[in-house]
Amino acid sequence: MTLTLNALNPRNHLIIPDSHAEPDDNFRRYDWLGRFIMERRPEVIVQLGDMWDMGSLCHYDKKSKSFVTRNIEADINAGHEAEARMFAPILKFNEQARKYKHKTYQPLYIKILGNHEARLDRFLDENPQLESASLNMDVFKTRLNIKEHVIDFKAMAVVDGVAYSHYFVSGVMGRPVASARALITKKCMSATMGHVHTVDVASTTKPTGEAIRGLIAGSFHDPDHESFAGPQVDNIWWNGLFMKHDVFNGGYDLEEISAKRLMKKYEI
Repeated sequence: MTLTLNALNPRNHLIIPDSHAEPDDNFRRYDWLGRFIMERRPEVIVQLGDMWDMGSLCHYDKKSKSFVTRNIEADINAGHEAEARMFAPILKFNEQARKYKHKTYQPLYIKILGNHEARLDRFLDENPQLESASLNMDVFKTRLNIKEHVIDFKAMAVVDGVAYSHYFVSGVMGRPVASARALITKKCMSATMGHVHTVDVASTTKPTGEAIRGLIAGSFHDPDHESFAGPQVDNIWWNGLFMKHDVFNGGYDLEEISAKRLMKKYEI
């Protein structure tokens, strides 16, 4: 089922691509993110998936089940720590606003689950005896006093004429679309995805004048992050956020904000 939420007037969307929170993370980029959100106050926040890295479930079949289950909790807590830091400034602001009967800030929060969160779904499908009230796909729901819409892996949300998913498939084989041009060609509407960790942008215009815009949104790792893939791959990944201004009927103005710029502005 597709979640569709369209407003009568243009809105700003903040796009947070794959950020892969892990237990040994320093989490500082989420502190910067929280400050950025309060400064800009977008009406819509879209988290594109893979906020939870779930590294303990990578090739888990090569490990003992007892090893895996001991570490799943740490992986889950890492994602919630990231989310707590991201929303801390908003929650603090709203607490003060309610105290003095001022208007609170309540963005529309779209949380998309990616293939890394789906590792838990696959693990539980293959080990159903381990599923419980405390270990199921609901563990990715927020622990904070905020309203969210959780979108399952491979499902999508359409917000103000833009389709969002962790990734969109290129055809019946289910492989992810590899370019922004292919994204708008295959989907015939404005669409944004994560997953790839690189950035690609494409656009076209309908005969009616309506914009069709495609965005593959990179990643949101720490500027000092070094991945398993090595420096050559790290050099082609892009780390940061995107702000879409005046989103309406699929059209918008696009601003990119690199993780390095956030660090320069907010790191103390």
